[in-house]
Amino acid sequence: MESLRLKPDAGTMASLLLAMTNTSSETMSYVKEMFAKLDKKNLVSWNVMIAVYVNSSMPTEAVDLYSQMDVQGIEPDAISIASVLPACGDLSALLLGRQIHQYVERKKLRPNLLLENALIDIYAKCGSLAEARAVFDGMKFRDVVSWTSMISAYGMGGKGCDAVTLFSKMQNSGLCPDSIAFVSVLSACSHSGLLEEGQYNFKLMTERYKIIPRIEHFACLVDLLGRAGKVEEAYRLLAADHLFRLAPEQSGYYVLLSNIYAKAGRWDDVTTVRSIMKRKGLKKMPGASNVEINDRVYTFLAGDQSHAQSKKIYEELDVLVGKMKEAGYVPETDSANN
Repeated sequence: MESLRLKPDAGTMASLLLAMTNTSSETMSYVKEMFAKLDKKNLVSWNVMIAVYVNSSMPTEAVDLYSQMDVQGIEPDAISIASVLPACGDLSALLLGRQIHQYVERKKLRPNLLLENALIDIYAKCGSLAEARAVFDGMKFRDVVSWTSMISAYGMGGKGCDAVTLFSKMQNSGLCPDSIAFVSVLSACSHSGLLEEGQYNFKLMTERYKIIPRIEHFACLVDLLGRAGKVEEAYRLLAADHLFRLAPEQSGYYVLLSNIYAKAGRWDDVTTVRSIMKRKGLKKMPGASNVEINDRVYTFLAGDQSHAQSKKIYEELDVLVGKMKEAGYVPETDSANN
């Protein structure tokens, strides 16, 4: 278009941007340039660009762009909000999520299934179970995603029994759980150590609903067995090559096996697994944490020293660790890859 000296309008540009969702990093700079060159950006073009950022795992950029809409006098609609809320969840930006929720209520944008599911998701990711449940209870209509999001919220919040109960209620409501719903309830069982419930639901998935287990289901079951001290059963599941055959280059499952061995005190086996990881060139991805300060989200990686005030941050962290020890807190250190 540029070579022909044609200037696309906002609608045409939005279509082009939409075609570039899930775009590679090589073309992202071009996408940004296309958006920046729009003389008149309409609501659709803003929404699509936010979606591009979210689908490209760029939550910070998505949130920043959403904030720019207000500066430019563009009023977000339900699509804008449903698009940006997952980014808020990824950044644990609870304050911004609440502000957006208030906007939703003020503008009377509910009921809206897509929007309400997104609200449950952000509150779940930020650990606010009460707010997630309030949205869930206030919904006139619920689909499988609604139920799964709330089940996942309980699982992440360590409320495994509540997750299992809600999973049963979903089935009683007439909805059939899908593969993702089973991942959520199995994960909840794993985090809460509900061995019998986890094994029951895994069997329910395969026998009643005829769902073929995927990597995620096996991983939940292995983790559940490991946490319950069923090391040999966990190993047999892994040895059946369910995980390593399906994802031979996925470091997370080797870390999972290593941690299971560590909890059982089998340090020779831990060393063996770590040797295999080293030989395959597999590395555990560093953990990331997000902190929201004055409506701005800061992301830190484990061992990261790139922040301008990193020295002061680590000094404060040392003080906090000292206070934790004085209070009697003892961190879990038996996982081999901590």
